[in-house]
Order: sequence, then structure tokens, then C-alpha cells
Amino acid sequence: MPTVSTSRLINAPQQRVWSLVSDIEHWPNLAPLSARYRVISHPVVSREGNVIVCDEYEQAGFFKGKHRDRYTLHPSDSLEEVIVEGDFGGGIKLTLSPQDGGTLVHVEADISPKTTWFKFLNVVVGGQRELTRFWNDFLGQIAAVAESPCSLSSPMYCTSRMLDLYFAAPSLPIHGLVNHGGRSIDIATRTIFDDDHWKGIYPPDATLQPWIFQNGFNKRFWEDGGSVLGVTSTFDDAVKGDNRLTPIDPADPTKGVLLEYTNPLYSGFYDILNLVAQDTVVGKSFVGKYPSGKLWLNFTMARRYSFDFMSPQDHRELFEKYGREPDVSMISGEWEGRMVSNASLIPPLFRFWYSVDSSGKVSCKWNFMNILKGNSKIEMTKEQMLMFDFTNFHDEIRMVTPDDMVGRYLPKSSKLLDILGDRDLGLLHFEKNAKGNRPMIYYYIKRVVPGTPPP
Repeated sequence: MPTVSTSRLINAPQQRVWSLVSDIEHWPNLAPLSARYRVISHPVVSREGNVIVCDEYEQAGFFKGKHRDRYTLHPSDSLEEVIVEGDFGGGIKLTLSPQDGGTLVHVEADISPKTTWFKFLNVVVGGQRELTRFWNDFLGQIAAVAESPCSLSSPMYCTSRMLDLYFAAPSLPIHGLVNHGGRSIDIATRTIFDDDHWKGIYPPDATLQPWIFQNGFNKRFWEDGGSVLGVTSTFDDAVKGDNRLTPIDPADPTKGVLLEYTNPLYSGFYDILNLVAQDTVVGKSFVGKYPSGKLWLNFTMARRYSFDFMSPQDHRELFEKYGREPDVSMISGEWEGRMVSNASLIPPLFRFWYSVDSSGKVSCKWNFMNILKGNSKIEMTKEQMLMFDFTNFHDEIRMVTPDDMVGRYLPKSSKLLDILGDRDLGLLHFEKNAKGNRPMIYYYIKRVVPGTPPP
């Protein structure tokens, strides 16, 4: 009989973690698209007080099983499951407790196969190993959501299946999508507002990481008489498609908005947009004709977003207008970095550790994805900080606030990259100067812990 005892410390408040654990019906939404150990479906059969009965369909590697479960919830503290029928018997107990500024989640699982097929697999494949992997992955899925800002108010941080959950929220009326122009950067709140268009954002769990391979997209909408029209374009405006927008249900604006492409070339595609907040959209893109098209992509759009989602244009404005030479007295500590993409949120990929000696000399150690590590030579100018390492590239960094800096990573020579032309390609951006187009990678770093010594 496979048994599992496993724990995970989640860096989030207990109430945040409990809100995900107790939302049993939506456990399938926690799993990213790449997950091979997950709850596939979990519809509620009955609910009476704190006792909930669900039909669970789950996947562990190549194997899938079904069973009916009875859950007893003890709010904020624990959850108990008893399998009442199906391919397995037994149950689990999941407990939450505050620890080290986060929440320790512990699972005790005692599960046994009931069918001949699963009894065979338990022996051949290793039931305890698969059950352990399932629960470790499931706790990881809870942690990934709990530790991120992913929510109805910030869906751009969410994975694709979590967007399914927020897509079901009621929509604001169609005319709220219309762009009226205007742009501003609020340094104090680290927020960018750009109502020239809606910035399109792919979910972070896309099969091919969009921040590496793809050009981003945006949409702009305007009123024409009593109609709402628009255009969808790639970030560099190389590809454009005209849009016509109509309410899904004219009698009920909360049902969302249908976006159809009027260009014959793109007439085989359509989107459904849900304006979940004044400046935030959750959308779905389909191939085919409405309403029978095939879903191929979930996405979000925003016209007000945090520095984490800054576009190349935003980065250039921050660098040129707000950036200044870093203050040596403020730079010491550990800094976490994200590259700037025009397509989606990039996970933190690198860290810098700055230290200042008694003479005021700055030194830096860096770590890129735990693959490359090294030291950089630092030079200060009147405009920015320069960093040099063993590569043919160097960094130019400017401080925006004591806890935020923007940088660009560029080669001494661009001859090897000239074959790409001058179009942005995910992480690679181009700036024009007197000598032509200069390729570079933009990034944003924010302080994690002040004064932290390098490892």
C-alpha cells in the first residue's frame, strides 16, 4: 500500500495558501500546461457545510485514474480526503501551519489500488514513487500560484489554466475597451499606463517560451459611430489585422466581447475578450468561425501594468528619462533581474551582488540561471554604471529608484547580429545610432535584500 509523507514551505501567508487549497473544484487550474502530474478535473458532486464530495480525474505520468472523494475542510488549518469509490482506496490529510514567514504545507497520503490493472502498475512502476511525485508536484503548483501576484486583479502573472478561472468572471461593457490615448509612468508605484493600445501578454507557461521566440502583440480599439473597431498588430507593426467588436450577448454585457477579423487573410480566427477590470482583459483566441472554433491560446491584455511587464519602449523611457548614475551609497545588496520582452513575463534569470569597500570601490558578483557565474569589473561615469566581464558584451546600468535599476547588455561589435536585421525578436532589441542599428538585451533589476553579501 503506497504511503507518502511530504512537505513544502510556501513563501506566502497561510490565508493565501488556504484559499487555493480549499478551492477544491479548481485544483485543475493550478497545473501549468506542461504538468504531467496533476488533477485533470474535479467537479463538485455535493456540498454540505464543510463537507464536499468531488469526482476526481488525475494524472501521474503516463497513467490516469478516477475516483470519488469526500473532503472535510477545517478552515485555514487542514483538509481530509477519504476515497469513497473508484480505482483507488484510502485517503490523505493535508495540514497548513505558519513557519518562517511563510506556510508549511504537509501531506500524509495512504492510497491503495483497487483494480487489477493499477495493482499491477503499483508493482511494476512503483506506486509509492509515483504518488510521491504527484504530491510534490501538486504542492509545487500551489506554491507557484501562491507565491506570485496571480489573481483576478493581476491575471497577467497567471498560467494558462488559471486564466480559464478568471475568464469566467463577469465582463465590463464593450465601450470600456476603447483606447483614449495618454501615457504616464508612476515611479513611486512602479506602474506604467499606456492607453495608446492594449499590451498583449502571453501566459508564462506557453509551450514555446514566447519571451524567447516570439514578437509580442497589441490591440487598439476606437469608436466609429455606434460600433467599436480595432486593429491587432505585432509589436513592431509588421503584421496587422483589422477587427470588428460586438457584444457576445447584447442583452447581457457581462458575457464578454467577440472580436472578429475583417481581413480575409485572418477571417479564420477570432477572440473572446473579457474586460475583468478597467485596465485589464482576459482573452481567448480561436481558430475557426464563431461559435464553433477551436481554442488555441489564452492571453491577457493590459494598459496599466507593473515594471515586471515593461515593454522595450517603456525600458527606453525609464533609461533615458528617469535613469541616473547609481548612487554608490545605495547599491550594496542582492538584486534580482528579469530580461525585457515584448511578449510575456520573463522569470527572474539572474542575480547581482554588489558590495562597496571602505574606499568606495564597487565590486559585483553575478549568477546567471545557476549555469554561469562570475565577477564584473565596475566603472562609474556621470551617466551610468558600466560592467565588464569575460565575454564580448558589457552592461550599461542606470538607477531609477534606490531599489530599481534598468540595464542593457550589448556587444562591442554587432557584426555577428547584422544578419537579423533591425526587428525585435523576443529578447533582442535594436536602437538606432549614427553607426546604424545597435542590438542589445534590455533588463530590469530590483533589490531583493539590502546589504546582502555575495555567496
